[in-house]
Amino acid sequence: MIWGELPHAIEYNLGPGFGLTRGSDHVIVKFNLELERFVGAIFGQSSDKGWFF
Repeated sequence: MIWGELPHAIEYNLGPGFGLTRGSDHVIVKFNLELERFVGAIFGQSSDKGWFF
């Protein structure tokens, strides 16, 4: 697995996945991009009453 951070606190990770059954792919590659701090910087802190914001 590879983990890193891009400018503006955007985090990413990349890694392999392995299928365990006949119906699954043998090997896949996953890629995750985390925008939590980036989105928070745009919209600001959420209120205690809000579900999303």
